[in-house]
Amino acid sequence: MDIYELLWRMGWLWAILLNGLFLWLNWSLSRRFVSREEWGKKVGEAEIELEKLRGQNAALRERINGISALMGKQENQLTILLRGHLEDGCNG
Repeated sequence: MDIYELLWRMGWLWAILLNGLFLWLNWSLSRRFVSREEWGKKVGEAEIELEKLRGQNAALRERINGISALMGKQENQLTILLRGHLEDGCNG
């Protein structure tokens, strides 16, 4: 009995083993990767977090603009005080 005849006679066994290997491979890969439902859920959660960050970013931008305006007012007051001081120093 040569190898080809052995393979031919035991073909059903090889088919079962090969199908079992493919089933195991499919099962193991499906456990390794994320399903579409899980991916959609994760993307939805990420979009919600992104919107929260955008809101926080806008609030921080407004706060920085307010601080910038206050600093500009303080700079103007300091400039007025220095001008007054320099003018008094030049006249006196």
